[in-house]
Amino acid sequence: MGTNNIQERRIQTNGIELNVVIAGEPTNPALLLLHGLYDRWDTWDPVIRAFSGRFQVIAPDLRGHGQSDHPKSEYSPLDYQADIVGLLDQLEVQQVVPIGHSLGALVAEYFAAENPDRTRAVVLVDPPFEQTEQTREWLQILLDAKRKSEEETFETVKELNIMAGDDAEWKRQTEWLRATADGPFEEMIAMIDDGRAAQLYEVLRRVTPPTLLIQADPDSGGTLSDASSEIALNHLQEGMHRRFDNTGHSIHIERTDEFVQVVSDFLEQLQ
Repeated sequence: MGTNNIQERRIQTNGIELNVVIAGEPTNPALLLLHGLYDRWDTWDPVIRAFSGRFQVIAPDLRGHGQSDHPKSEYSPLDYQADIVGLLDQLEVQQVVPIGHSLGALVAEYFAAENPDRTRAVVLVDPPFEQTEQTREWLQILLDAKRKSEEETFETVKELNIMAGDDAEWKRQTEWLRATADGPFEEMIAMIDDGRAAQLYEVLRRVTPPTLLIQADPDSGGTLSDASSEIALNHLQEGMHRRFDNTGHSIHIERTDEFVQVVSDFLEQLQ
């Protein structure tokens, strides 16, 4: 990969094993990269390359994803963040900057709210704060698709991403979707059904470290609307905002260099 001192390890935490990639020098400040739903650490590959010279970069597969354990239950944001606390304890890392994309942004939000003393700053990348009936339908479609044949999963993935991908990308998404546990989808659906998703804004009130909210373009496939972004910023104690126009949900992949620069500029302000 061309990164500095990269290693892939399995680490016991919170009753499970997480697969985690660690790059850079352990004496450097730590960045924690948290991927989205049915992604894995690999999605951060170019970001790891960019940051590992200046930071220790920690990028786990979240529970139920990639090569990490797939328990049958316990997939709430609090469960994920408890995994992260145990992971950092095992690595003897006291403080991090969590950078979370999509589902990973919710994990970063809860981690920062629960562990302010271990959070230097936070970067939330197109977080899905708006959990609507449309979101529920999308989650159910994905859950149903992953349980079907590989060909049927591929067709669903292609249908959902027809404007943003090709056969290679749809094949990758098919593989990663099918390899993800049912639990992450079932829990997010349950959060919508029982009203817990409405608490996502309120949790932001307990996030005290400086927070950079990075928004994709809703007209290009972004999850965070302008209205939701404004609500989130009003809930944050120290929030900053950057919008990437004409850019879809995966900003760190579509515009890696600019993403890295924006995050770098934010981190430099903390000095």
